[in-house]
Amino acid sequence: MSEIPSPLDNLPKPSMVNNFDSVEEILDSLLEDYSSSGYYPQIYRPSLQATYYALYILDAIGRIATIDHSKVLGFIMSHYDSNSKIFMDDYSRRYLDIDPSKPITHILPC
Repeated sequence: MSEIPSPLDNLPKPSMVNNFDSVEEILDSLLEDYSSSGYYPQIYRPSLQATYYALYILDAIGRIATIDHSKVLGFIMSHYDSNSKIFMDDYSRRYLDIDPSKPITHILPC
């Protein structure tokens, strides 16, 4: 039986030079993913949280200008619910559906 490859296998290996080079390699890989998909994917599916962190890091290192702002805005706004006036994605729905009377394991994927 063959193993299913992990999405983490595609990430660049950390540089032996310094941490900045490692971050640069990882960000280049993420930007390549964004260019082909239009969003910043997580291991399972794109999320608002992953997009927030990616944008925060890109801004912090001065590379925010490398993205297509209209695509990012479109992705973010596609998760806006005008009835409830909040942003929602699959991950936030999962956590809002938590029943505190049940053990935490009921929300974990099988």
